[in-house]
Parts: sequence; C-alpha cells; structure tokens
Amino acid sequence: MRLFLKGRLVPDQDIEELIQELFTRLMSVEALEKKTSESTGSNRAYLLTMANNMLVDLLRKSTLRKTYSSDRAGPEVEPVDERTPEQIVAAQMELEVMKSVIMEMRPTWRQAFVLHRFRNLRYEDIALEMGMTVKQVENAIAQAMKRIRKAKRRMDKAGSKLC
Repeated sequence: MRLFLKGRLVPDQDIEELIQELFTRLMSVEALEKKTSESTGSNRAYLLTMANNMLVDLLRKSTLRKTYSSDRAGPEVEPVDERTPEQIVAAQMELEVMKSVIMEMRPTWRQAFVLHRFRNLRYEDIALEMGMTVKQVENAIAQAMKRIRKAKRRMDKAGSKLC
C-alpha cells in the first residue's frame, strides 16, 4: 500500500494517515467478506481501488475547498484606504468648493450641467426637458465647465502655495 501511495506522489508524511483512513473505510464497508472473497477477484485489487478512490476524493475536496476559500476571500476583503487624513480633508474641501461653484452658476447652466453630468442625459434630452435648442445646451454646459475648471485652477494654485 505504501508503494502504491508513493507511486501516486503522496508526500511521505501523509502516507501513514492515508493508510489509517483506508482501513477505517474498510471497516465501515458492508459485506466486506463477500467483496474480498476469492470468487470476486483479488483482495489486493480491491484495496488498491479503494486507495485510488480515496485519493481522488481527497483531490476533489482540496480543489473544492481552494475554490470556495478563494471565492469567499474575494468579496469580503475590504479595500484599504491608503489616503492620509490630510488628503481626505483636502478632497472634502475640494468637493465643497465645487458644490459652491455649481450653486453660484446661472440657473440654466447649473440645470444643464447637473442633467448632463449627474443624470447622464444626452444634449438632445436636456434640450427637450429645458425647452432649449441643442446648441444652447452645449453652450450652457461649456460655460459651466469653464467655471469649474477656473475654480479648480484656483484651488490648485492655493494648494501649491500651502506646500
């Protein structure tokens, strides 16, 4: 039995454990005497078949456990936020500035910008909703973006002066 398991590339430290498992399974087989009698064939063939089936079972369990553990580990791993508290505060301040810039825009610019950027509407749909032409919507969004870019540049300059 040891030679058979070594031939199947079972590590030496696991062979004794597998032999014990094999004999435990043999003891639980019903009508073992009948299955291993001379009339059914070789006792050795029966033992080797059981050992081979046991190895196949172990391989399947191992593969299943690896798959299961990798599936479980994937979604549960929370991404680590590697930003510093200073970066988080700076981002929050930037959001507040952008929000104030958007709120200070002309109402038509603000509405067109919000519909386009936050609701993902096309220019044609915005034009229908606001009662404007597509060209007017394009102009309103361009003006809104111009204001936002200008505010962003001011914030970047102020940030570079602080460093």
